[in-house]
Amino acid sequence: NANHHAAVMLTGLGVKIWGKRRPADAMRIFLEAETRLKKSAALPPGLTENDRAGLMEYLQSRIQLLQRTRYEPSENLVFE
Repeated sequence: NANHHAAVMLTGLGVKIWGKRRPADAMRIFLEAETRLKKSAALPPGLTENDRAGLMEYLQSRIQLLQRTRYEPSENLVFE
């Protein structure tokens, strides 16, 4: 499923950007990944609902952490 694949790729990108100390950009990407994951109807072969639930839990924990530290998602992303 394209949305699931996009969610996985965006999650990785969010982690990378967060590591570059760009939390507002990371939050925007994590939110988009969460949206894509929610839209994914069918799982790619070899993945289970537990895999999807684990990714969703991870995304939500990162989003909540950034919200608690009072970061707002960026409006525009700058890709290097």
